[in-house]
Amino acid sequence: MSLSLLKGKEKKLEKKKKEKMKLFIKHKDNIPVGIRIESLPDEPDVSDLIAVVRSSHLLQLGLVDVGPITLHLPEGLARSALNEDCFATVDENDTTLDPGCPLSSLGTLGSLSKKPLIIKAKTCK
Repeated sequence: MSLSLLKGKEKKLEKKKKEKMKLFIKHKDNIPVGIRIESLPDEPDVSDLIAVVRSSHLLQLGLVDVGPITLHLPEGLARSALNEDCFATVDENDTTLDPGCPLSSLGTLGSLSKKPLIIKAKTCK
């Protein structure tokens, strides 16, 4: 087998290893929306997910306000579901996820449409 053919097979295997993700997010009173994430860095964090939301069609459709975006725990889920390092503040009532929190720390959060991650955005004036 030639070297170029082997390299081609290696690339195909690498693509298969990187799994596509689908997360559900919700903004305001809208219904949860699934976002398919095609590519992320090797060790993605919440800021990478925010970038995907920013670049998605949700902004163009007006489903998410233009402005700073934060991600939050699903409604009704206690902070105790995650390590405290995953939160932006120490305020026990604040569910804002820290942008540096690894997505691997979120486990299955946001993977179900009935428990989507919550997006909050401030409108730019």
